[in-house]
Amino acid sequence: MLQILSLDRKYIAYTYSLKKYLLRFLFNRKPFPLQLGQATFLVEPGSSDLYTIYEICWDQGYQPRQQQPPYHFRTIVDFGANIGVFSVWAAQAFHPETLVAVEMNQACFQQLTANIRLNGLESVIRPIEAAIYQHTGQVGTRRKVGYSFHELLPHGRRNCVRSFSFVDFLQHTGLETIDLLKIDIEGAEKYLLTAENAALFKERVKYILLETHSVKDFNVEHCTGYLRSLGFQLVLTPTPYVIDKNYIIDALNPAFTS
Repeated sequence: MLQILSLDRKYIAYTYSLKKYLLRFLFNRKPFPLQLGQATFLVEPGSSDLYTIYEICWDQGYQPRQQQPPYHFRTIVDFGANIGVFSVWAAQAFHPETLVAVEMNQACFQQLTANIRLNGLESVIRPIEAAIYQHTGQVGTRRKVGYSFHELLPHGRRNCVRSFSFVDFLQHTGLETIDLLKIDIEGAEKYLLTAENAALFKERVKYILLETHSVKDFNVEHCTGYLRSLGFQLVLTPTPYVIDKNYIIDALNPAFTS
């Protein structure tokens, strides 16, 4: 569950900057547009959207810590795009030629596509409504009890969504390499960081920004162990946004820098 960072000065400054939107956020019944800097986001009242915008746009939680300017992220992929905050931020910050945003939840996907239009990024961001999973086909999902996110249910038959394996996703999109891969898939990392995908990560992914989740039998140690075994150089940054001691892992592939 997201914490209310009421004693954090940076968060207080962020909240104050949005004071004209707070009544709408608390009492509106329909989504409304919110502008922050050069970006505009369609926000769902009473949701976690404001925290997501804070983490990415205000606190710069996904600013790469190993890659030095000038950035050369020509191809960016956003696994777990949610409402598109990272996708819009990254498109404006790094000016990629192509950005593929993947989101499995229908409501979030609708906000994602709206936010792409609001920011005039239709020619840059390609939205795909699907889950990233170990198999291509369909997979069940459910809303995590007490949380604002959805999780995969490999053996579930309700709320099924389209799914792609990593190799089929690359084939479907025509991407030979990924310069920047952002992963925030709420515990489904274990279906992506697999032995079957090891060569794909090692040979076709330059830089990873991975938000870890302590979910069931897969945690930050599994993520770091997997990436280190492939030769990635890691920097771990704890996130103050959630209560289960998440981290954002910056993973640089030296094969692309030599």
